[in-house]
Amino acid sequence: MQDKPDNQAQPAWQSFVVKIWLVEIEDGRVTWRGRITHVPSGEMRYIVELREIANFILPYLQALGVHPKPRCFFHRIFHKRPRPT
Repeated sequence: MQDKPDNQAQPAWQSFVVKIWLVEIEDGRVTWRGRITHVPSGEMRYIVELREIANFILPYLQALGVHPKPRCFFHRIFHKRPRPT
């Protein structure tokens, strides 16, 4: 699995499928798990923290010339500090 998209020609858009679910970890506590797939390439990654969604998507946005600023919606949603469990 690659961490960054390769140098192939990228379309002017990107499409991702994100599936997330809760799993019980211990003593009745739950945590998020998931899987994200980049549709055009088929690249897939399993995730154990929601912030990994942004980490997976960001290189594709940057390849399109999009550079989200730290206070944008993208960062606020996925880079929040984890809640204590």
